[in-house]
Amino acid sequence: MSSRPLVNTAYLILVGEVLVAAIIVFTVFVPSVKNIQADRLALSETNAELAERTRFLESIDRKRVALDQNQTDEQLLAVALPVDDDIDTVTRLLYQAAQTSGATINTILNNSSQIERTETTRQVQGEGSSVPAQIQPLGVEIKLSSNYQQLRVFLEEIEKSARLMDVTSLAIKSLENQPDALEADLDIHFYKYAHE
Repeated sequence: MSSRPLVNTAYLILVGEVLVAAIIVFTVFVPSVKNIQADRLALSETNAELAERTRFLESIDRKRVALDQNQTDEQLLAVALPVDDDIDTVTRLLYQAAQTSGATINTILNNSSQIERTETTRQVQGEGSSVPAQIQPLGVEIKLSSNYQQLRVFLEEIEKSARLMDVTSLAIKSLENQPDALEADLDIHFYKYAHE
């Protein structure tokens, strides 16, 4: 009988150790597992927030690049279609084209007021404008001395100009005494942005 109390004691010690282990598991490890799960959830939320912020920063970068492109486009537009009607700029461009081509500009006459009257008349008569409402056509008449090759180069230089210009009329007259020489009368329209 003496072996029985020893066995019971061993079982009691074993049961006690199991209970202590169970208490340790439920008091220490289960909350740690819950903390690990909470940390995983917080980490996944942080990753989602980080991904959202990354997408936001990428969209800002795309918008910045688009804005830079828009600024470049606006600068090009400001040259082609300026807000002012600076006839001196157009005159300078025409003289540069003449110098490049070898042609000689005899006269330049600003006929912007006549073009404006013509546009106003067209609108009053209900014909509509030849240009959008925000665009105001301006113009000059040029008398040019050149030969055919120089005239061709002059027209190409006008075409290549950053300033928007249209040759609306061209009359060529050859000179009797000089078979290669000619005189040309050109009507050139240029435009300005008429902001309201």
